[in-house]
Amino acid sequence: MHSIGFTLLVKIFRYIQTALWTIIVSTCIGQDTSAFFVLSAEDIRYNNIQNLEEALDLLPTFHQYHLDNQSYTTGGSIKNEYIAIFKNDLPYLLDQNTPYDLRGIPVWDLSRIELRIAPSTYSAKNAGTMAIFLYTADYQNKPISAQASLTNSSANDFHINSSIELSNLIHTARIGINRSFSAAQYEQLTDRGTAISAYERYDLNASYSYKILKSVGLTVALDNSFYKSVQRGEVIEGTARVRDVNQSFARNRILGSLETALSKNHTLVLSTMWHRAKNNLNTLDKDLSNGSNQSHLGLDAQASSNFAQSYMQLLLTSENRKLNYTMGLELSSIKDNEYPTINAIQSTYSDYTAFGSFSYQWQSTFRLEGGAKLLTNSLANSYLLPHVKVTLAPKNDLQLVASYQKSIAYSAFSNLFYTPILNGGMQSNILLKPIDISTLSVRLLVSKKSVDIHSGILYNSVRGIPRPITNDKVQNAGSSTGNTTYAGLTFKNDWLKLRPSIMLHGTNQLKDTANLTYFTPEANLYVHIKIPNSRLAVSATGRYIGKHSTLALENDVITIYQQGKTRYLNLAASHPFAKDRMNLVFGMTNANNQTFVSNQRFILQDIEPLLTSETRVAAARDRAFFFNVSYVIK
Repeated sequence: MHSIGFTLLVKIFRYIQTALWTIIVSTCIGQDTSAFFVLSAEDIRYNNIQNLEEALDLLPTFHQYHLDNQSYTTGGSIKNEYIAIFKNDLPYLLDQNTPYDLRGIPVWDLSRIELRIAPSTYSAKNAGTMAIFLYTADYQNKPISAQASLTNSSANDFHINSSIELSNLIHTARIGINRSFSAAQYEQLTDRGTAISAYERYDLNASYSYKILKSVGLTVALDNSFYKSVQRGEVIEGTARVRDVNQSFARNRILGSLETALSKNHTLVLSTMWHRAKNNLNTLDKDLSNGSNQSHLGLDAQASSNFAQSYMQLLLTSENRKLNYTMGLELSSIKDNEYPTINAIQSTYSDYTAFGSFSYQWQSTFRLEGGAKLLTNSLANSYLLPHVKVTLAPKNDLQLVASYQKSIAYSAFSNLFYTPILNGGMQSNILLKPIDISTLSVRLLVSKKSVDIHSGILYNSVRGIPRPITNDKVQNAGSSTGNTTYAGLTFKNDWLKLRPSIMLHGTNQLKDTANLTYFTPEANLYVHIKIPNSRLAVSATGRYIGKHSTLALENDVITIYQQGKTRYLNLAASHPFAKDRMNLVFGMTNANNQTFVSNQRFILQDIEPLLTSETRVAAARDRAFFFNVSYVIK
């Protein structure tokens, strides 16, 4: 009897320890936890999302289209290279200036995707205006748990994954594998050329957590993706020849963190990451009459890439009732392995950042948050990046939040180290300064029993954008501004979850050249319904994006690209079986079957733009039916 009681007490102690550890880790995150929009694992499954590129088609503010197998993405009034991506609160990509492919970022292992506008993040780069946070599922802390999922569609797509987790509350290990295949989207049914190429991706993820002591824990993780795709070219007129592009992409991430509670209110976290992304492109000239092919040399010299990145962060967090603070150090380095040197200059740089932030709350009326980051770049100078946030009535149903933040982004490696020059060869521009991003946000939040309402305006200013001044010189000469006005609500009860939102984006990418602001309207609707007196659930996701315009300076001529209106509708129904261990989803993506929209090119002459060409771009893949079956061992 005593032995049984002792065993029971040990189990209770371990479960309490696990709960305390969860609380400790949650307070160690050190990030702004307010999300503008969340895609849950349920949303991901209902909309048949297989990678981050597909997720952006459903996240508010994002506009995306595809041309010649290239994806072009903007986040409302800001370009995608100025948007930071985090996974489990560590930078997924240290710099958005390195070539990357969103299809190489899987989502099958995620519990949610958060979009944060004007976030308060400690990472000093690419996070001032908008950030995407990816979160994997929490540990189950059970002796054994597992899941498997299979998805097939009428477009001949096939995706399958599984994972298993073992735990004794002290040691926890998880490993998961995934294989995804998506068919091609063709320009026209009678053509050979692809707008979106077929691709096959394999993922292998693993993590291990060890609770060394009651308040000390170690976590290590592996995150790997590899995929291949083939962009099929159209038949060259008057010949039997085509030009295809073979792509192979590999991403490897190794992560580790050591966490310890120094006291009841103080937590210290040491995190590190090593990341390598390699993208190889090989252009082949093929003769369809005899099947012969040969490599087309020279076209992929600047397209292929191979980058190695390293990162380390030391974070001290203090959690008190009124006054809280966070301080730390951040070290990062990025190196180009494809072109390690140019003109005897090594193509690598490092960052050293010290940061501090505090928050003070006075009763339920006022909360002040603020701080600064001091960043030193090995190629440039030091930069002080302040941030401040004021919340009125932080504990009431009605809140008013205002924030200001400065951050920086880096110009592309091609601008820094190897700009092509007119007479051949490459020129370095290592004196380029980082791009300056300033963000001002004001929002109103209303929270009642079943309804959350949010409305506000986001303004951003980007200065020091690299721009070619001569054939072989790039300077920080460009600037742009943008704003987004938005309103939305979330209504949720036992059987209905409704999330509508409307937005108006205003952009001027050539603020220094022409005072031209273009506006893009957007509307979103996300509906989940649990049918009363049944176990059936249905889902509908709809988006409307008006005409979208971007400006560019091409050979000192102002060029305007305008994509037509897009409408997107997904439908799905789900039903659980076998005591909720099995779940079946049947759905339809792009139900309205709008796949291509017009892409017009204008040049600005005097007042009226002059239309010079019009093509079509892929806004979405063809309408397809899909089913997903998943099984969970609880």
